[in-house]
Amino acid sequence: MMSRTVNVLASGLRFPEGPIAWADGSVTVVELASATIARVEPNGRWEAIAETGGSPNGSARGPDGAIYICNNGGLTWKERNGVLVTDDRLPDDYAGGYIQRLDMKSGRVETIYDNFEGRRLAGPNDIVFDQHGGFYFTDYGKVIGDSILMGGLYYGSVDGGPLKQVKYPLQVPNGIGLSPDGRTLYVAHTHSGWLVRWTIEKPGELVAYQPKEGEMSQRGDRSLGIWWANRRGAHSSTHSPSRPMGASASGP
Repeated sequence: MMSRTVNVLASGLRFPEGPIAWADGSVTVVELASATIARVEPNGRWEAIAETGGSPNGSARGPDGAIYICNNGGLTWKERNGVLVTDDRLPDDYAGGYIQRLDMKSGRVETIYDNFEGRRLAGPNDIVFDQHGGFYFTDYGKVIGDSILMGGLYYGSVDGGPLKQVKYPLQVPNGIGLSPDGRTLYVAHTHSGWLVRWTIEKPGELVAYQPKEGEMSQRGDRSLGIWWANRRGAHSSTHSPSRPMGASASGP
């Protein structure tokens, strides 16, 4: 296993996720604990550029240049040994999660989805756009007292057209990504530690994974490396179908 060192670009952010790299060298992130979108400059300086309410959990740049945000609807926070963590309680004003759009020119934030056929989204988590301009997003779900709101996988459009439920129910689906050719969708499941995949038959419709010609059914694309963050340690790992585990990156 090869080790790579990562450098700290900025500090003081309150639980950042969903990084987007921009042409000017800056990076935008969502801040779950402060309900803001922050822009980090190449020199490490950063500022909040929008307020979202709730708790923004993931983001992606849309084909129109706007930022599309998965907002889980809110979390409560505490410090443990100097580290900011959630305490598994919901804020009093929690009413469900939603998908938002941030116009980068005006700074306006609007909600484009908050329910599927009348059932509120529980906790949208991560989002990825496909080559058709639509987007898949995971809904992580929520734990409310002794009850569990199940999560799922959905497909939406930038114009707020009818939301498509792709997979439901799912238990705590988290990160999401597409293969370079756009044919395979990957979803990471937090509690099980599984990375699962489906073949995309057409936008918003998945079938059981179908290997490409010349590809071993259980090994995937030999040239593909998939990076993911593992909260059990300060590192990321890459899985290449030609080897079970590749490089890891560690940092402070």
